[in-house]
Amino acid sequence: RLPSGILDGEATGLDLSKDGRWLAVMSYRGLYLWQREPGTPWHSALAMPPVVIPLPRLRKAEAMAFSHDSRAILVGSEQLPAPLLTIDLEPYRVHEAADTPAPLG
Repeated sequence: RLPSGILDGEATGLDLSKDGRWLAVMSYRGLYLWQREPGTPWHSALAMPPVVIPLPRLRKAEAMAFSHDSRAILVGSEQLPAPLLTIDLEPYRVHEAADTPAPLG
């Protein structure tokens, strides 16, 4: 369960990365990301504030999924023609150390 007051609006999409380290939740106004270190329970990870990525205005943004390598999130809409946005996660990931990037996938 997500802490109350986190999302701006209702959740319209959710996905968990293949490696289980990232949880993404989408609302009509933004994308919310939590990164979990191995061995950390999800209830502890979800107690931390998420990284919030604003979305461009999309009518009925209700589809999202991690890319096969978990380096991006694909966001779709019910409008026609249906745009497909690719959001690169590199700028948003938490690095384990300043000199050592943490692998996403």
